[in-house]
Amino acid sequence: MSHVQAYGEPRPCWKCEHWGGWDSSGCYTVCMYDDHVLIKQAPEEGCAMWVRAIGADDEQPAERSRRRDA
Repeated sequence: MSHVQAYGEPRPCWKCEHWGGWDSSGCYTVCMYDDHVLIKQAPEEGCAMWVRAIGADDEQPAERSRRRDA
């Protein structure tokens, strides 16, 4: 069972303010909650300390085409 917000939004570690990146194996994430280093084994589920990182799920700007009009 994953941790979700009231409206059912998924809360994976990589969208959290405390996310410190992946470990060397690429299977676990590093959590920097409260200035401690923690290893999370289920990064897709998040945890109770999850806080949305600013800009984590913002849409990427569309690329502009560089067409020259002759």
